[in-house]
Amino acid sequence: MTIPNAAISDLWKALEELEDELMDLASVLRGNLADWLTAVSRGELSL
Repeated sequence: MTIPNAAISDLWKALEELEDELMDLASVLRGNLADWLTAVSRGELSL
């Protein structure tokens, strides 16, 4: 069974969009972690 080129193209596009969304999520999580670590180091939060 052969997959049509259009289907492969759609799959790659979907994977690229997913990667973009995951990179955005990773950036948000890094920012939240940095904020949390800053608050812990200042004594505003405890572990």
